[in-house]
Amino acid sequence: MLKVIVMQGVPGAGKSTYIKRKFPMAKIVSADNYFINSETGNYEFKGELLGEAHAMCLRSFVEAVINWDNDIIEDGFIVVDNTNCTAAEIAPYAQIALAYGHSLKVIHMDVDPKTAAARNLHGVEEQHVINMAEKIKNSVKEFPPYWPRESITS
Repeated sequence: MLKVIVMQGVPGAGKSTYIKRKFPMAKIVSADNYFINSETGNYEFKGELLGEAHAMCLRSFVEAVINWDNDIIEDGFIVVDNTNCTAAEIAPYAQIALAYGHSLKVIHMDVDPKTAAARNLHGVEEQHVINMAEKIKNSVKEFPPYWPRESITS
């Protein structure tokens, strides 16, 4: 059975590091991939393209779910490595995973927003990280009861 992990956490919370350590063989989809320059390998964020980046990430996720072959790999993981501040941002991934009969877990990386802001690699300003942390905190009450959520302090 495919296991879908949806990460939730502010920039600098340690999501990508956690994924590399805990799910080294997972298929990872991320809006960040949209901003990697294929020639230099550098991350080049452009806010005006964020909608396109998230659309690409969701398409990649759908393709991975649809093309998953249990005959080749019995147990595997797809990890969504985005901030996912709200239930609305998580919902498409959760609904698609569940519609295809896969397991789902939301993993929240809990870290002090000021610490995260200081170590985030994308230059997100501290106040914006603090605001995102507050959105995440408020999002939990919107989660359906069938979305398992684990909180990890990083």
